[in-house]
Amino acid sequence: MAAMTPPRRLVAACGATLLLLVACTSDPGPAPSVPTAPSVPTEPPTASSPDPLEPDSSAGPATGSEYLPITVENIVGTWVTADQFGWLWSFSADGSVTWVNPLPTDDGAPYESTTFELESGTMSTPFCTWEMDIWADGSMYGVTVDGVEDCPDGESWEWAKLSPAPGVATLVLETRSDPAPRAPSELIHVSHAWWQQESGHLMLISYDTAAEAARYALDDDGDLFTDPDDVGTVTIDEAGTVTLTSTGSASCPAGALVTLGGELAQADGEATGPAWSWDTEAVGASGGCPAHEGLDGTWVSVS
Repeated sequence: MAAMTPPRRLVAACGATLLLLVACTSDPGPAPSVPTAPSVPTEPPTASSPDPLEPDSSAGPATGSEYLPITVENIVGTWVTADQFGWLWSFSADGSVTWVNPLPTDDGAPYESTTFELESGTMSTPFCTWEMDIWADGSMYGVTVDGVEDCPDGESWEWAKLSPAPGVATLVLETRSDPAPRAPSELIHVSHAWWQQESGHLMLISYDTAAEAARYALDDDGDLFTDPDDVGTVTIDEAGTVTLTSTGSASCPAGALVTLGGELAQADGEATGPAWSWDTEAVGASGGCPAHEGLDGTWVSVS
């Protein structure tokens, strides 16, 4: 299988506010089709202004947590890299791994996939091999070995587990009063990967700039890309309420919908700087979709 270019990692997911995320010590090379991060925004992001994040190169790997064996059981799930561009990785029990960067694109942020193997404390893919450590708090750390051109020896990578919920990770947000929280006015404002820490729910909203349309995927058990709980389309009205309409899934009939009111706020995190929070309230639902339950509450942009 031909070597693949790995997604780039820097320090923290675009807009993420996760204390368990820590800095990578170096950068192995450019990611495929990723933009250069601009300066810190004071307005919700647009297609030309994705949420940026300044790296904190002083941080280090997680400490004070129990080490876990490097097994498929412990790696399966959806993770976010310590990366200002917000790459999501989903490891499956069949030995496949899929990743995506949900920033607005002209092709709706397509997924990329490959395989991984675990052996004697290492994880190997066609483009990189890492010596791995996994912690019970949902942190995973790797250092590259057997380097190739796109992945030289000694590069440090960091992932944080999002789903299934690790249960221990700490989230600290301090919402800013300026600018004041407000409802989103465009679909692009909610085009992120959103995470509810307590439940491990993930809501991936991907915006296709060419079609000026958005799609969503919902998941809470670690298989966002391979077997999401529900998928469908996203619309927004003039009041800023967002409607998710299922296109049909194992848990939801086509046409089932839920409407979310709520406001976006900029926030600060002790470890990672600026983030977005979205306090949602379900203001309407129809069609009997179990995956549309429990969507009220605070969501944090991890990508």
